[in-house]
Amino acid sequence: MVTATRPAVGRPPKNYDWATEYATKVVSGEIITSKKNIASAKRHLDDLKVQNTLNYEWRPDRAAKVIKFVEMLPDTKTGKPMPLMLFQKYIVGSLYGWVDSEGNRRFTKAYISTARKQGNIFA
Repeated sequence: MVTATRPAVGRPPKNYDWATEYATKVVSGEIITSKKNIASAKRHLDDLKVQNTLNYEWRPDRAAKVIKFVEMLPDTKTGKPMPLMLFQKYIVGSLYGWVDSEGNRRFTKAYISTARKQGNIFA
């Protein structure tokens, strides 16, 4: 199984694989979520195992770059940068980390539904 291990102390590496960390925690039951989210996490981990047979490859460096950019954007109310929660990093990472041989994204559209007051940064 593919796992992402974050350093125990300090900041994670520059190109840390946030999406795989979230998927691993969801599948292991460490993070409790819906059946659809569990299925999405399993699909992510399964795709990592067989990415050599897919037309797409997982590029955690690309995902981390976009996550870092989004985290630099200011909150509309406070004007301060707003760090993403782990599930938000998974969403952004999944959308931007899977690419084909030409660098085109695997997923170009997404329907994201979150509860009220749950960090709806995608509106």
